[in-house]
Amino acid sequence: MNKLFYTLLILGCYNTNSGVLIQDDKSYLTFNCNDIEEFEVEVGESTSFTVDARYQCDQLFQIPTGRNKITITKNGKVILYRDIFLGNGETYKLEIK
Repeated sequence: MNKLFYTLLILGCYNTNSGVLIQDDKSYLTFNCNDIEEFEVEVGESTSFTVDARYQCDQLFQIPTGRNKITITKNGKVILYRDIFLGNGETYKLEIK
């Protein structure tokens, strides 16, 4: 009886639950727009996209983690330049005037 009790106690305390934590290398950029014109966003040298300020300002745009140079142009003129550093899963909000 004691052997059975100790065997069940040992087996009951043994934890076979192992998990793997997978991190996505993703960060996000969003905008607070006061204007309704569209603007172009360049992230580093590899990512660029156009944002329609009427419809897309509240959306999240995926950018690489780490250091990013953000350049925003409107009508061919640079209106904002930021050098930012984002960790995994972080979101950075830019105000566009």
